[in-house]
Amino acid sequence: RNYSVDATPKAIQSRKQGNMSLHITDKKTMEAAMNVMMMCTSHLYRHRVIIKRGDDVPSYQIEEYLYANLSGDLSIPAICKHFHISKSKLYNISKQAFGIGFSDYVRKIRIWEGKKALKNTTKSVNQIAEEVGFSDANYFIRVFRQEEGMTPSKYRKMMQKEE
Repeated sequence: RNYSVDATPKAIQSRKQGNMSLHITDKKTMEAAMNVMMMCTSHLYRHRVIIKRGDDVPSYQIEEYLYANLSGDLSIPAICKHFHISKSKLYNISKQAFGIGFSDYVRKIRIWEGKKALKNTTKSVNQIAEEVGFSDANYFIRVFRQEEGMTPSKYRKMMQKEE
């Protein structure tokens, strides 16, 4: 692993002002750092929404529902019906809590879970696509490529080489 942390007085002062940097060259470490950042971001957004909208549907309830029903119908109308909220309310919660629109967030969760399955199981891409809510494996592959810059199969091979 190659970590470089600048300990000069100028760099230390910069970090005190909130400017942090860490040079990571190993892909496994980068993946772990990205996981931590995503969890931290999600936590911060959730906390902010719960404080601002204590009596509304908290974003964490929506997020938990999404993960629990990943292979099911997570369309905007279905979610609005389940939580008894309007489309605009769902959009506002999503935008405020997750930083992106609802459909984009669902797609990101599905790709995220697909990546975990590709890395940790030997299931086929078709099986994984279905489990994470893509009824068409070709669409999963296309969206995965758009999000990750490579196909699911290439991602799996890259992760296997890392181990």
